[in-house]
Amino acid sequence: MYHVPLLHELQQLRKDKVVTQVQDLLELDWMSLIMKRVKGKRIGTPRDVPGGTEDEKVRNYAEALRVRVPRLFPSAVIARQVETLLKEPKVLRAAKAQIGPRKGKKRPRNQAQEHLRQLDHLCGQKEMRL
Repeated sequence: MYHVPLLHELQQLRKDKVVTQVQDLLELDWMSLIMKRVKGKRIGTPRDVPGGTEDEKVRNYAEALRVRVPRLFPSAVIARQVETLLKEPKVLRAAKAQIGPRKGKKRPRNQAQEHLRQLDHLCGQKEMRL
């Protein structure tokens, strides 16, 4: 599934800071990337991609990448899901409710609070600060 022109373009995307972390690969438009022209040539597909026409090969290759990238980086998938989940106000309220009241009492450091602190640090979610 390796294709040198695609790898070069991914490296360029990294230099251009379009792709800064593995999770960014999960959201790439593989079809557009494969169809992109660089120095007058389309990035295209490897020779061994199945398909009767060039368009079929592009679709098949894009689909293969869309399926394989998450399988290659399962922790990136989980991290992206956590980021998405933490943007939901209901989830934040529920998590904070598990920790307990904020005012007047010194709260014990419990497991839920520690998990939120770690997630806050990992995801950079300022609204999670307790």
